[in-house]
Amino acid sequence: MSAIRLFVVVEGDTEEAFVRAVLTPALADRGTWCRPLFAGDPSRAGSKTHGAPEYDVLRKEIIRVLKQQRSNEVRVTTMVDYYRLPASYLRLGGAEGWLPSSDAPRARAAAIEEAMRAAHR
Repeated sequence: MSAIRLFVVVEGDTEEAFVRAVLTPALADRGTWCRPLFAGDPSRAGSKTHGAPEYDVLRKEIIRVLKQQRSNEVRVTTMVDYYRLPASYLRLGGAEGWLPSSDAPRARAAAIEEAMRAAHR
């Protein structure tokens, strides 16, 4: 069995630094190759852009990687800062745009994860 190749689509410099400094060495010890990728426009790298890009940008990057890296060993995940993430991010909750309040972080994360799963079915 080949080693897992994990691509982490990141939104900014902080997430990229975390992937490089923490995740990459930890996963390498377990036989997993890991690489951060900036979401969308590669010129965002080092631009100090703040906030999660639109979900369509993340989705396109995920699909691009999966099309280029056709292998059962390839995995793609995201690392974005969900703080102040607008309800419109994934068109959650229909017309009301409802998301659990920021004081319910687990419910908020679960709602975002479910919306992401539904978007890729």
